Amino acid sequence: MFKKIILYLFLSISLYANEHFYTIKLAAYKNIDSLHASIAKLPKSLQKHINITHDDAIYRATVATTTDKDALQTQLASYRTVFSDAFIAKASVPQTSALKKKKMLKPVVASNTVKPKEKEEKTKQPLPKHASLHEKLQGKTLYMAVHKSSQMPQNMLFRVTFKEHRVTYTPLRGSLPPANLQYRVTKQKLFMYRKGLFNSSIYSNLEKETDSYYLISSWMKTKKTSTVRYYFKEEEARRYLNFGR
Repeated sequence: MFKKIILYLFLSISLYANEHFYTIKLAAYKNIDSLHASIAKLPKSLQKHINITHDDAIYRATVATTTDKDALQTQLASYRTVFSDAFIAKASVPQTSALKKKKMLKPVVASNTVKPKEKEEKTKQPLPKHASLHEKLQGKTLYMAVHKSSQMPQNMLFRVTFKEHRVTYTPLRGSLPPANLQYRVTKQKLFMYRKGLFNSSIYSNLEKETDSYYLISSWMKTKKTSTVRYYFKEEEARRYLNFGR
């Protein structure tokens, strides 16, 4: 229950719990090279959403699961230009234990340029305002301060660490467990999601930037679900929440 609360508050992902998931089942091949050759015929915008699993000597290609069935319906015709038998099907939410049983293979896709892995940097001051959102977050440690609300029974403080394409929420005050997620920044929108559950309708925006914090809002399609401060210094986040050391 605590995990659902934290994901609802920060990412709106708990909305998944009450919705159905769907995927497009593309094809099943015995030869992985043949499957990759077929995938390569698709536009790159479609390729990047494809997952390949290897099970019982068969390579199966599917589109990343989502709650937006209408979006899949729109894309189906495009996938059928190569995979004529592709169809939409319900999908279960992937669990970590289940994923470990399968060899996951994905086509190589373009992504945001990532700096070489380096020692974790604690942000003391914001980067210049002209910097991209990716530059403002990648490799940084921020402190998320959440006031008590109808969704949260108490004030909460989290250390948020962005490393390459993963983000970790570690509680410094409160009883919620840590959350480990993937993230990407596209067109100045921040997407955070569990592996295999990317949904373009769930994202965050940088609404305001001060000398002390970023004000980040979370959205579900066109509905704002929360607005939270991400401080550059832990002391200032604690002061905002009236937390002493």
